[in-house]
Amino acid sequence: MKTLSSFLPAILSAALVILSTPPSGFFWIAFTALAPLLFVLRESSLVRAAALSFLFGYLHGIGIFWWLTSVEGVGLELYLLVLAPLYALYYTAFGVSYNLMACAFPRLTFLLGPALWVSVEFIRAHMFFLALPWNLLGHTQHAVLPVIGIADLTGVYGVSFLLVLVNEVVSRWLETVLSKKQSNKFSRQHQWSSLKVPTAVAVLSLIFTVSWSVAPGQVDNQAETVRLALLQPNVVTSEIMSYQDQNDHLEIYSTFTREAAGRDADLIAWPASSLPGSLSSRIVKAHLRELIKDLNTYLLVGWAAGQKLSPAEGKKERYANTEFLFNADGRPGGRYNKQHLVPFNEYLPLDDLIHWPRWVTTLEGNYRPGERNTLFVLKKAKFGVPICWESLFPDLFRRFVKEGANFMVNVTNEAYMGDTAGPYQTHAMNVFRAVENRITLARVSATGISSFIGPDGRVLETVRDADGKELFVPGILVRDIPLLKERTFYTMHGDLFAWAMIAVTIVLLAVSIRAGPVEEP
Repeated sequence: MKTLSSFLPAILSAALVILSTPPSGFFWIAFTALAPLLFVLRESSLVRAAALSFLFGYLHGIGIFWWLTSVEGVGLELYLLVLAPLYALYYTAFGVSYNLMACAFPRLTFLLGPALWVSVEFIRAHMFFLALPWNLLGHTQHAVLPVIGIADLTGVYGVSFLLVLVNEVVSRWLETVLSKKQSNKFSRQHQWSSLKVPTAVAVLSLIFTVSWSVAPGQVDNQAETVRLALLQPNVVTSEIMSYQDQNDHLEIYSTFTREAAGRDADLIAWPASSLPGSLSSRIVKAHLRELIKDLNTYLLVGWAAGQKLSPAEGKKERYANTEFLFNADGRPGGRYNKQHLVPFNEYLPLDDLIHWPRWVTTLEGNYRPGERNTLFVLKKAKFGVPICWESLFPDLFRRFVKEGANFMVNVTNEAYMGDTAGPYQTHAMNVFRAVENRITLARVSATGISSFIGPDGRVLETVRDADGKELFVPGILVRDIPLLKERTFYTMHGDLFAWAMIAVTIVLLAVSIRAGPVEEP
């Protein structure tokens, strides 16, 4: 029982972070969720800190990514025995490093902890083919506009830094309260006095964040606009479709498209993988030719060479995912090929060195990635179209804006996630792309969530039915959106804040390892 109770702080922190993660609305929990873990890590030996942080990461990973168990090809054994333990290693690295820093720099941990957390999150988001910028701590605040506005300066990592900073202060207050009865009068006064600086820094950081968030994000009412229509037909393509199935599929899209065209849309966007075949397919060509002839509007459609997370046969040399724009006069307006492919689903990492077993992937060859950003032209506007999970990678997204995009359209097909937390989590991350670049983002998904997100991160509108359901319901969104031309610091310079945190972490961690623990005066 005593051994179990010693792990309770890690278990409690994992549970609290899970509760604050989308689609939960308990965002405020994130401001205190890590406090029990941080408190116990400072009081632990190095080995115990590693065990506690591994347990935290393992439970945290299971909780926030539980929806993966409903995805075809991801079994419970693979999830619990491989994916969750690998995910937990990031937090093990955090716990060990944090413990070392707390021993060497006990008075500065309230700043070093947030810097270290940001460094680990950044590494997780850029770990070669294992890159996973999904469900970072800052994403818990996606609906809190006064907090997330700082992202146009620091990216999502600035929000994570703020959350960990507040958690540090809470954990120190917790530490002081719990140790009060065991301290003499002088020691208690010293402990309370030592809280002044961390508390002041946290309060000032919150004030700065809110002040920064309130100032920008105002849309210029005089800005030019374009009218966009987003289609969520609640139908998806499959690997094998008969001629009749393809025809029925395209008929549904045609009906939705004609309705949207009747609402004077300048651009009608279909979700990713919306075409049941390539543009050279006879049935696809016939339907598109008929539509384009009648529409007199721009049309954005997509085709995938393969289906998400399904077995693939033979060598694949086609592009994994492609978006096509047709101008109002029916002429081709360009194409964009997906650049950031999904490992083990669209390409095999290190396939020259490793023969991956079939329980890891059934893919037998690689699709071809795109090699450049494409800016589509719509009248006087330019826009980029990151495909599916590409919008989760802020550096890829911001390059479209830096190169001249006035608005962005993210096309996706998340039916494979089912009616789970997955689509809500990807939608929450898209909010940060809009804020980081202060640009309107239109998100169109085959089965949801389709939405318009404003430059300040406000979700302006989503497809939903009469009961408020957003997933697996059909609908159309039509909205005038402003064409923004200003560029944010983040758009122009990227993750400078995160790199600064990494530099600080590397230097002080090296000093911590070299110096070992020091005694406070």
